[in-house]
This record gives sequence, structure tokens and C-alpha cells, in this order.
Amino acid sequence: MTDIRRHPLSNTPVFVTAVCHQRRQILRDEIEKQRLLVVMHEVKNDIFYRMLAYAILDDHFHGLIQPKNSHELSRIMQSIKLRCTHRH
Repeated sequence: MTDIRRHPLSNTPVFVTAVCHQRRQILRDEIEKQRLLVVMHEVKNDIFYRMLAYAILDDHFHGLIQPKNSHELSRIMQSIKLRCTHRH
């Protein structure tokens, strides 16, 4: 882990990156990419945020996320990662 301090403002776009465990190419298959998109949509129904852009690669994904409240960013990412892990 890093000691990077993040101070996002509410309703401001934030660039995020999430890497698969040990850089495994879990997202290589189109089915897995679709699963990730479904999960992102589900999380949007639970925690309001806007997904402005995304890129899904074989071992990680990037997103430009605009959370309504800055304190929700970590909860959004945690929810996406946990749901994807439980469905893999």
C-alpha cells in the first residue's frame, strides 16, 4: 500500500485504477468484462455516482468516477471489487 493522501471534492470526477489480484488476467474474457460492467451498474443503484468513462483491460480497469459525496469513493470501489470477487 501507498501513503498517498487523497482529498477529493464532492461531485468532482476522480480517476481510479483497480488491479486484479497478482495481476492475474481475470478480465481477459468478454464474459468477465460484462460481469464487471453489470456490477458497476448495480453499485450505481446502491450508491449514487456517475461513471464518466472506463477502460477494462485483461488485468485491471480504469474509471473516471464522479461520486455525489467525496466520502463515498472508497465505498464505491470496495463494493465493485467485493461483488466482482464473489461472482468470479
